[in-house]
Amino acid sequence: MTDLFSMDLNLASPEELFEMGEDFYLGEKVQRDIKKALELWQLAADKGHILSKIRLSKAYLDGEFISQNILLSFNFLLDVARANQPEAQFFLAETYRTGKPYGEKNAALAIEWYTKAADQGLVIAQLNLASLYSSGDEVEKNLAQAAKYWRLAADQGVSQAQFNVGIAYYTGQGVDNDLVQAIKYLLLAAESGHPYAQFKMGSAYFIGEGVEIDLEKAVRFWRLAADQNIAQAQLCLALAYFNGDALEKDLNQAGKYWFMAAEQGHPLAQLAIGKAYYEGEIFDQSFTKAVEYWRLAADQGNSEAQLSLGVAYLKGQGVKPDMDQAIKYWRLSAQQGHPEAQFNLGLSYFNGHGLDKDIDQAIDYWKLASDQGHVGAQMNLGLVYHKGIEIEKDLAQAIKYFLMADESNVPEARFSLGWIYENGEGVEKDLIKALHYYQLSADQGFAPAKEKLLTLKAKITH
Repeated sequence: MTDLFSMDLNLASPEELFEMGEDFYLGEKVQRDIKKALELWQLAADKGHILSKIRLSKAYLDGEFISQNILLSFNFLLDVARANQPEAQFFLAETYRTGKPYGEKNAALAIEWYTKAADQGLVIAQLNLASLYSSGDEVEKNLAQAAKYWRLAADQGVSQAQFNVGIAYYTGQGVDNDLVQAIKYLLLAAESGHPYAQFKMGSAYFIGEGVEIDLEKAVRFWRLAADQNIAQAQLCLALAYFNGDALEKDLNQAGKYWFMAAEQGHPLAQLAIGKAYYEGEIFDQSFTKAVEYWRLAADQGNSEAQLSLGVAYLKGQGVKPDMDQAIKYWRLSAQQGHPEAQFNLGLSYFNGHGLDKDIDQAIDYWKLASDQGHVGAQMNLGLVYHKGIEIEKDLAQAIKYFLMADESNVPEARFSLGWIYENGEGVEKDLIKALHYYQLSADQGFAPAKEKLLTLKAKITH
């Protein structure tokens, strides 16, 4: 090293002074002397040496080898940041954002210094800025700015940023919706090992969204994501094995992946396991186990599980029969718009089973279910309006709901329409239309329609 005793330190370059300070600090080439190290760094700092200022800033902040001086520490850091040293700018931004260790908290200055560092390419500053603009914490939410900095970090190979940019392009948040760009960044993230990007790319290849359908690639990405405990990917693999579409049908593998997803709390996997136990298709039939898994999914708000749990309480399968519990779960499911649950509540109100009899409520629930295509509700509404059961007869309403059920090829609805046109109930009598509907119903094997078809044909021919 340079001999300090034979050298005029005033003539030494800032770099030489810094290196000598490093040697004294480390004590590898000379006896360790922290005081001399600090003196040399101070001389170098006085000549504008950036690293020396960084060392001094830390030394005055830590107060380990020199009296702590927060103001001096801050001033050295500020000098370095103003000299466009991105790491110093980032650290200064952090101090302004958190108020530590210097005590001044200033969100505007934090954003200013993050921006300076980010614009010089410092990835961690880009990531912090993107997160702040995305969340709206400490700065006005700005998805365009968030996307800008996610993209800058993404282009430096940060997989999380690549994923976030991909999602931004996919959803059109902060950038124009662009499926090509979305796939580009999601694929980069997936190939870099990002688990959610792997799941998204698996799904893209499965349905051909932004890429050609490729079931082999879909399965490959789902497996990669599943191996990183992404429950959605595990669920997709379970369904692929169960349906035998992307993979050869294998119920044991389907069950394996459903269990993996269920253990992570995925409600659709819990629902599927409950159904498998109920039907005994994959596992030995167990109503108790079915209820156990349906309850897990129901407690997460899954409307299908709530419906199934209600039916279990109605039938006493896996639990003691309890109509109050059945109603409770059907109501939860119906509130989420499940048509079968709405239908069941309608029946309960109509029959006074588990609830006080309330025809208006029954009609209301059946109408909700009917509007979603529930043929049982459509038929019930058609019948009560046609026959005037518990309500005033309304043939126009009866025809409306029978026609809705007819669109779903319900033979009973077609029989009822045949009857209505044969007898001119609420419509002009029309035997040709009556024959048409009887024939449709009879062709579906509905015995009463076959009988009416014969008698009506005989009547017409005579």
